[in-house]
Amino acid sequence: MKRFTIGILLYGDYDQLASRCLSSLLSTLSTTSPVADIRIGLNACSDSVKSIVEEWCALVAVVIAVRIVLYEVHTSPALKYPMMRQMVHDPSDPLADYFMWFDDDSFLRQEAGITWWERIASAMLESELIGEIYTSKMSPGQERWIEQQAWFNPESTAQPGRRFVFCTGGWFTIRSWVLKRFNYPFPELRHNGGDVLLGELVNQQGLRMGNYSVGVEINKEARRGYSETPFADNYRQKGWKPLIPNSTLASKRYFQHCSNTNM
Repeated sequence: MKRFTIGILLYGDYDQLASRCLSSLLSTLSTTSPVADIRIGLNACSDSVKSIVEEWCALVAVVIAVRIVLYEVHTSPALKYPMMRQMVHDPSDPLADYFMWFDDDSFLRQEAGITWWERIASAMLESELIGEIYTSKMSPGQERWIEQQAWFNPESTAQPGRRFVFCTGGWFTIRSWVLKRFNYPFPELRHNGGDVLLGELVNQQGLRMGNYSVGVEINKEARRGYSETPFADNYRQKGWKPLIPNSTLASKRYFQHCSNTNM
């Protein structure tokens, strides 16, 4: 069975969300779980959230021999995609075959159990990207930006005025080679609009997108904290300038029980 890298993004002082997300994942892990490593992003997290993470890591280390990497930034605003990009494109820790992402308000249902990994692995045999599929309106600016990208396919079946078809960004699983080949998350991405662009990339390239949310609760809380206009929404309109992503690299460390693990 191919193996998974799990990425989890925690934010702020939302102790209950952090605990719910992490605990639900732990309940599915066993010595047979195909998990190669777990990467946890701490975006301006409180001391209480960080304590929850440390305790959780210790519990995981008892259940499964897996590398756990912690990435932490303290800057404001705490942006999603710069953190995800560092977690995905970490030259010292290449991704496993599949990359699975959790926002902190997504979690696994109690009934998922340790066999959930077999079902996910089976679903990934038929898709490059799986998650809960949605559609949304594509702005003229986003359409113009997409047409300038190297991955844009002028012979695709997409038509002007089309809608995005995408997996919502709160939880998804993707073949890692897609992220590497197309340099996703794109360097320009900051906080909003990354999921629709990933969906568009997959569709432009003729890759397979599967609708999958078995055993998963996705984005179950109202939007919190920082928000901004989706990336490229006003592309090429008068005065449009891309916002510069936060270039501050997160500090990185291995959870102490796993720091000498070579997997």
